[in-house]
Amino acid sequence: MQDHLRPITIKSKRGCLRFAAVFSLWVGSIAPTAWAQSTPPVELPSQTPPIEDAAASLPKEALKCLGQGEEGRTERSPFGTVLKFACYKNGELNGQFMSWYEDGKLKQKGFMRAGHMVGRWTRWHANGKIQDRINWVNGKPQGKFRSYHPNGKTAILGEFKLGLKDGLWTEFDEQGRVQSKGRFLCDGKIGDWIEWDEEAEKSRAVEHPPVTPCSTFDRFDLLSFEAAGTLGFQTNFNWSGSFMLGWTPRFRITQNWAIGLFFGLRPERARFSEKDTFMATRALLRLEWNIMGSRRWIADLGFGGEGWGKDGEGGGLFRGAAHYVLDEPKFKVIDRFIASVSYMKYQPRSIIVTTLGAGIDL
Repeated sequence: MQDHLRPITIKSKRGCLRFAAVFSLWVGSIAPTAWAQSTPPVELPSQTPPIEDAAASLPKEALKCLGQGEEGRTERSPFGTVLKFACYKNGELNGQFMSWYEDGKLKQKGFMRAGHMVGRWTRWHANGKIQDRINWVNGKPQGKFRSYHPNGKTAILGEFKLGLKDGLWTEFDEQGRVQSKGRFLCDGKIGDWIEWDEEAEKSRAVEHPPVTPCSTFDRFDLLSFEAAGTLGFQTNFNWSGSFMLGWTPRFRITQNWAIGLFFGLRPERARFSEKDTFMATRALLRLEWNIMGSRRWIADLGFGGEGWGKDGEGGGLFRGAAHYVLDEPKFKVIDRFIASVSYMKYQPRSIIVTTLGAGIDL
């Protein structure tokens, strides 16, 4: 019994190796179920990303730099998923830019030029739904803006001018209820705002003081156009119809007053002229007024002239118009509807021209 309990003594290296081999055979002969019952399972870390890499499913040309001298670079997660692809030129971001969430879903997409964001950019929420779309000009947001909640409902409606909030802005909660609504000028709130009071659970009116325009250049609106159908009546009730397209740059004097120009062209087949058809050119100086401080209704008065033909035919012109400004642009570019009445005096007749059209803001 004592010999059986005596410790085993190994006196040589060869004996040590022989013992190790016998011990390993004995351990391997134990049933796997015995190990499973005595030791908990161990989960090894995954060596591959949990879902398919979205960038890998894109066409190869989507991850290429198309500009001359551009170099594409990618950033990847520890699992190898592409997180960002960008093009560089002379050390600056220049060309295509795309980024993804860690699970492989697209996060944002757009273009860079000399280190600045340009053109249309789109961003997505982590659930794959669109977050917002906005145009960028030299690194500054420009134009109409609309963002969405993760559930797809509208979150914000507004407009940027030269990178600053301008015009009517409205914020909504995830159920579509208005949280705030009012106007910005150079990133500052102006006039009366409707804001949701969380404690009182009701809307309240908040008045904000006037804001000085950021700079002289910010007072200009140069990318505004008008398209309208016209109907003219002579003093003897003959009539003519035409279509007019005009460029209407304006300069904002104060929050409620602006001065502008109108340069318009209209081909016309008229009964009040010796010519059957002609191209009329119209030029006006206009004064615009936000009626009673409202940004929805605008009145403008203008005077100038209209001429046609090589002989300098034409006459003086007086115009009055009413603008109905939309909260949200129709067809992405139409921001107002316009009705006007013009009186033109030329020898030997006078005519009244009515127009109904739309304002196009780019």
